[in-house]
Amino acid sequence: MKKAVCIMMVLALLAVLAACQINVSGISAYAFDTRNFNMATGDVSPTSAIDEIVIDWVSGNVNIMTGTQDAITVHESGVGESAKVPLYYKVSNTTMTIAFAKNGTDCNKLSKTLTVTIPQSRLLKGLTINTVSSTVYVEQAVTEEVDVETVSGRVECSLDSIQKVKVETVSASVKLRATYAKELNVETASGALNLTLPSFEELEIESVSGNVNLALSKDASFTMTASTVSGNVNTGDFACTMSGKRYICGTAGNKSTIEVETTSGNIVLKTA
Repeated sequence: MKKAVCIMMVLALLAVLAACQINVSGISAYAFDTRNFNMATGDVSPTSAIDEIVIDWVSGNVNIMTGTQDAITVHESGVGESAKVPLYYKVSNTTMTIAFAKNGTDCNKLSKTLTVTIPQSRLLKGLTINTVSSTVYVEQAVTEEVDVETVSGRVECSLDSIQKVKVETVSASVKLRATYAKELNVETASGALNLTLPSFEELEIESVSGNVNLALSKDASFTMTASTVSGNVNTGDFACTMSGKRYICGTAGNKSTIEVETTSGNIVLKTA
């Protein structure tokens, strides 16, 4: 399984780095198909209904937040040369795609902040964010599902009730809180994971060397399968009985499940 995790991380790294290719002259060129995209000349606010947003970003920050306005708004900012490189976007049916720049742009030393504001009355069905080194912030109730892939950018999410969360990272730390999560999957090579989940149904975590810290409700009832090669498992204040690698915590017949696999990272449970 550990070999599979390492292979997965390499593939994820290559997939994300594909957004910023290195050509023979050593110049970093942004590689994303922006044909039929529009160049942003300022803030962007699509007039049609949007159910899904896909973001491909290289470096800087990606902020997803709620607002009181009536429509989705997209704003970017940068300093120096970064301020001269506009994002590109496309709206197809109910999906909006946002690209860091035009395909082929020299993205070496560029860093921009992208802020997408979602109306409080409008819940997206899906949010996908692919980055190389951007720090990603997702807050409150903005989407039913969120999928984040990054190499080294930190990921921080503070969510309300959400159906599905997936985070894949190589070396970035992940800090996530959700009042309720039906399905949550986190995969990392060396990034530290700090997850606060007062209520959840399915939680899957795979890590090579990153520590896994889970903060759960003090009366949480769950079954956890924990596997580590050289790390330690600490169930904290939770009274758990063991059966092989399975920890049964709380009442019998509980529906919440946790699967955690690490190589050298520690697994620690604590109360939220």
